[in-house]
Amino acid sequence: MKKFFLSFLLLLGFSLTSCASKPTPVQVTLNGIWGSFNDASLVATMKLNAIKGTKLKDIQGFANPVPYFKDVHTFKGWALDMYGESPIDENYIINENTVIYAQYNVKKHSDKTYLLHNFYKDSTVESHNQIMFKYRNKTCRNVEVEGLEINKDYTVTKSEEACTITYSDTAPEGNYVIRIDGPIDDFSLADGTKFIDSTYTDGNTFIYGISLSDSNTTIPPYAYTTCDWLMAIDLPNTIKEIPDSAFNLCISLDFIDIPNDVTRIGDYAFFACPALHHVYFNSELKEIAKAAFFACVSLESIHLPDSLNILGEEAFRFCASNRNLTLGKGLSVISRKAFSENALLENLTIPNNITAINEAAFQYCSSLSDITFENGEGELTLNSSFQYDISITHIKISNRIKNMGHLSFNHTMLSELDLTANPEFVAYGETGIGVDTPVAYNYGKIIVPNNIIDSYKNDPNWSKHAAIIVGQ
Repeated sequence: MKKFFLSFLLLLGFSLTSCASKPTPVQVTLNGIWGSFNDASLVATMKLNAIKGTKLKDIQGFANPVPYFKDVHTFKGWALDMYGESPIDENYIINENTVIYAQYNVKKHSDKTYLLHNFYKDSTVESHNQIMFKYRNKTCRNVEVEGLEINKDYTVTKSEEACTITYSDTAPEGNYVIRIDGPIDDFSLADGTKFIDSTYTDGNTFIYGISLSDSNTTIPPYAYTTCDWLMAIDLPNTIKEIPDSAFNLCISLDFIDIPNDVTRIGDYAFFACPALHHVYFNSELKEIAKAAFFACVSLESIHLPDSLNILGEEAFRFCASNRNLTLGKGLSVISRKAFSENALLENLTIPNNITAINEAAFQYCSSLSDITFENGEGELTLNSSFQYDISITHIKISNRIKNMGHLSFNHTMLSELDLTANPEFVAYGETGIGVDTPVAYNYGKIIVPNNIIDSYKNDPNWSKHAAIIVGQ
């Protein structure tokens, strides 16, 4: 029996040791890569699997990125936030699922257009080995094919209005990045049979990057709309405004760094950019106009700067991947449907500088369950603000809410409404908390300050819920 007991203890100890030493998997997300990474071109986000306790540099597949715009950016390092306020190095130990952000230094902004050209040899296509570029300013400048040697693998012929690249017979087939000094209006096959507008492609040639120099102070409206393969745009600080529809329907655009001096992002500026993961807002931005980021369904976080004081209707509507929202200290009104259909947003803090949350501002945010209303001075008005947010079960209002407004929590699962933060009576409003909620049908409870329970129970509107009104 004694021998059996010792064997049992040894076995138990081995089992516990085995359990204790079992590796814990974690995931590291690299954001803002902006370029080629581990031989995979045009990657801006990458997820790597790791074991808890592993140094960043030891994770399989980890490497520092190569920027899209080598002439403009140099890699600076990594950080735990997109603004570089929490820098880390390659010895950083990963103990949990972690998101890190690549940081860059700017060397010098320059006018360049980057094309990705799939060169293949096909004897059935006339002039298959040529591609022509027409310059906006009718001055043909430097053209370079990365990875190939000029006058050996290709030649460049210049005319008054255009440049023509001709691949040699010895040039290998493959995908090549073509760097062009200055902006271009269009490109085509050299035989002229396929004219390609700057917003479209021939299936083998794509505008994937644009860099603008400090000589540019404006961008025309609709400048890059429907550039399907545009993945990166580098804008100088001389730009003061992102105009209306400048980048709408750029379905491959992955990130945008808003220049320091931009004060306004125009109507529909980034409308329906479904690949847009990250937007770096500057600290001088004053206005984000109507539907500026409407249907940017991959946008994962939204951090509005304190300088922002105008947020247009539907500005971030249908940002279905957004999980983090920070409202700046300069904003007072959250406009109609500004964050409607942000389906993954779970937590929300309404700072005390907000004075109005307008119609359907957070409508159909189906994961939203935790809302904090900060106390403070002044009044906060609600108006159908959180309709159809089916994860809402409890709400504690702040002392700034004097009136429940119109259908504020209509069609939610609200079963506990806490009014105790406001020592004064809160008016029921036009239709109060709304219909089709548990509280509306007298399921759950409404918590009020002890000294004014009777005021609520005897009120013509609140009295319909007298059975569930209780003290704190």
